[in-house]
Amino acid sequence: MITQIKPGEAYAEITLQSEEKALLRGPTWNDLDDLTDYINALVHERAEITKAEPVKREEEAEWLGQRLSDIENGSVIMLVAEVNQKVVGVGEVSILEGERSHTGYLGISVAKK
Repeated sequence: MITQIKPGEAYAEITLQSEEKALLRGPTWNDLDDLTDYINALVHERAEITKAEPVKREEEAEWLGQRLSDIENGSVIMLVAEVNQKVVGVGEVSILEGERSHTGYLGISVAKK
């Protein structure tokens, strides 16, 4: 099990070069629409991510539900970066299962603008 940051729990607030404040916090169900827009913006930019086609809200809801469950069971640490109450970045560390449980994935993405 890895250290948890619970859904909605604030981790840090940072000041950006623009002087705007960014809140780093655990994700919640309230982020669903922002996360859908966010992933689809990355797809349209042809970012090097696991998705090549836009996702539907229902598909993103399934992904978010799984992530929230993974956070609860301690197999994922995930933060969203929020600026002006809009998700502008996502970072996560996830542990693999079984024989590979000593390894994992690190993923970080930030909105282009």
